[in-house]
Amino acid sequence: MRLDQLPTEIVVLVCKKVSKFDVPNLRLTSKFLCSVATPFLLNEIHLVFKPESFHRLLEISQHPVISGSVTSLLYEIDCLERFDSRCEWEQRVIEPSYLSLLQTLPTRCASEEEKFEARQRELEHDRNRRPARANEQYAEDTLAKGWDSYLALYAEQAVLRGSDYGSGAICSAMRALPNLRTIILSHGSGIVERTKQLDKTFSASLQRLYPETSGIPQAQSLLVGAAGAGLSLESVQIGDVDWKILQCDDEDFFKIKDALQSLRTCKLRISTGNDWSIENLGVEIPTCSEFLRQSRRLFHLIKDMPLLNDLTIAFDWFDPTGPAQLEWIVGSITWSFLTVVSFECIDTDDHSWVSFFRRHRGSLRKVCLESIRLLTGKWSAVLEEMHEALTLESACVTGSLLGDDPVQSWYLNPGFPLSSPEDYACQSNRTRKAVEDYLIGWGDCPLLDEEEHPQDR
Repeated sequence: MRLDQLPTEIVVLVCKKVSKFDVPNLRLTSKFLCSVATPFLLNEIHLVFKPESFHRLLEISQHPVISGSVTSLLYEIDCLERFDSRCEWEQRVIEPSYLSLLQTLPTRCASEEEKFEARQRELEHDRNRRPARANEQYAEDTLAKGWDSYLALYAEQAVLRGSDYGSGAICSAMRALPNLRTIILSHGSGIVERTKQLDKTFSASLQRLYPETSGIPQAQSLLVGAAGAGLSLESVQIGDVDWKILQCDDEDFFKIKDALQSLRTCKLRISTGNDWSIENLGVEIPTCSEFLRQSRRLFHLIKDMPLLNDLTIAFDWFDPTGPAQLEWIVGSITWSFLTVVSFECIDTDDHSWVSFFRRHRGSLRKVCLESIRLLTGKWSAVLEEMHEALTLESACVTGSLLGDDPVQSWYLNPGFPLSSPEDYACQSNRTRKAVEDYLIGWGDCPLLDEEEHPQDR
């Protein structure tokens, strides 16, 4: 019996198991299989900051069948830097070896080990690169074509900025995507690793891409558009967006809040710098901190998510203080279904910290922490409380564990994964592994033994 002679219900089950890369070929085999397989052709739309990509978004949303199969939207908003002259542009031209490196970037479906290895290759490339003039790396005709491509691509992005960052197209498309459940806005590598498609789209310009300085208009258009379309979103992942998105007017804030009420996954990575240079990282922490303390906007944004299963609240820096305290973010909320939580670059007192984990002792199975500052209390006592309260399957603790009263400081290496004997030769790796194992349920609190796990003085 041929496949197209089977009952439709059986063929639908087959289509669910077919690789997304094979669905186009399956559609070409017969009219019957074309009609059955078409809804499986495209589940995710990939949007980049280019007019052509926005036109594709609108075309998909207007398709009578495919529009109903789209469940996810990934929007990468990285863009080209502005250069006023070819001389400036040539000073930042990427070398040929970097173009070759782009071909080895892993897909989003790659394992964490593969993604880590790719990041290591990129870091190794940057360490070993030797500065050279552009005309020493490329022939003149190649540079001329690259400069022309850059001018054309940058002009296209300027058009999008002038049209409110394409918000009209996004809002229009969302009204025609009734089954959209996941929105991912990636800014830099804040939420997902930069994709091959993004780099290939702009590689003709011979330039690396850079995040926009805020991400606010793009994030706002996605969330307000989802609210206007009445979508029941289940997953929203945004990073790294400027903290001032929380200062939007009340009307937009409540629209955004309404769009998030059915979330099961909420991942927010928030920037406190006014640009992306290391020197200015976190320069707006005092202003951000005061706003969040007084307004509790972040708390009001996430408090009404009764189905929440996976929560990430991450800031980009923690010096001289964290941008927010845990109490300003979660208050006394209890999410009954919360199984995964990730906090990064925040401050907390020991009572609020322990109280949060006690409230979620029955549901939490995975905890990820990076660069947390205790305003009061000792980390050894806090970890003991977490160890006693939680039944974890996974723990990841990296960055700095700091304390103000009393003063404490441990640095846990964020490298991934820990597998070889050489990895454990590093003190920060050994302490990290000991803390993670302890939270999962093994051994005694390692921070009590300062000979084995000394503080980072």
